[in-house]
Amino acid sequence: MGEIMNKKQGLILASIAIVLLGLLLFIGGCSKDEAQADATALANNKSANVKVEVLDIGQGDAILIRTKEQNILIDTGDVYDSNHQLHQGGTTKDIVKLLKDRNITTIDKLILTHPHGDHIGGAVRVLRNFKVKQIYDNGELAGTKVYRDYLKERKTNKNVEGYTKLVSDNHPVLDFGDGVKFEVLSPTSKMIALGNESKDKQYNNNSIVGKLIDGKFTMLFTGDAEKETEDKLIKEYGNGLQSVVLKAGHHGSRTSSTPAFLAKVRPAAAVLSSGENSQYHHPHKETLKNYAAAGIQIYATNGNNKFPDGDNGNTIVIEGGPGGLIGISKIKE
Repeated sequence: MGEIMNKKQGLILASIAIVLLGLLLFIGGCSKDEAQADATALANNKSANVKVEVLDIGQGDAILIRTKEQNILIDTGDVYDSNHQLHQGGTTKDIVKLLKDRNITTIDKLILTHPHGDHIGGAVRVLRNFKVKQIYDNGELAGTKVYRDYLKERKTNKNVEGYTKLVSDNHPVLDFGDGVKFEVLSPTSKMIALGNESKDKQYNNNSIVGKLIDGKFTMLFTGDAEKETEDKLIKEYGNGLQSVVLKAGHHGSRTSSTPAFLAKVRPAAAVLSSGENSQYHHPHKETLKNYAAAGIQIYATNGNNKFPDGDNGNTIVIEGGPGGLIGISKIKE
């Protein structure tokens, strides 16, 4: 490289290098021992302010977010059942073990997006095994045993320091520490009131939707929100939905991830969480076509062999910082 560039050429090449670094996506693998050292590595990496792990929990969602100051858990997967049988609910993946493997002892914020079992099913065990400083849910009531168990535990467990009903009316912003914030976009209190009054429950559409922001790194979390809510979000926020990474709604179901929604979010990558051999056949082929048509790379905890490279049994790890997306990798659980 002995050629001498003029200043203009040097500036152009430097700019290109910065853009490419900001957009870099890489797929890697790491062991559980490496995963246990993640918190230390994150603290020592000045460019990586936040790490998001979409855990391979089986059916449901469980997403661990770590900043240099806080541990945040969004949803807890389904009820743990070591003798799980297909079509009978539950999951063989133990949320408590997954968190302890990562040296988690305290959860600063537990956000439960909606009261379906595959999102709150592990909440009781989480509350019994970790100190939880603050619980957030949307206030929507459910008549299921899994919800009643969670509600009782939330009210009686001394490990829980506080509870907040989280709705988007006043556009609340949660502080995740070290400059990382979480903007709540949905649901409104009106949506929850209508849900509690109606026999036709809209648990999925009333999911807590929020945008994680750390400088140029952004990630949109949608719970199980379906087309109806996606349309509302488009109408209210428009291009403000744009995010570098999207947590795909409803486990890759055809009820979510409409072309219109993807056109507004415009993510570089999307992550979906689905159970192995799901009785719901997630992710649906129609959804995958929507992502392919939009040119969006998909990463899945379990793709049920619907991806060329498998994507089965992985936790998906996303690292970001003020400069943007640092990388996406996989951990085999």
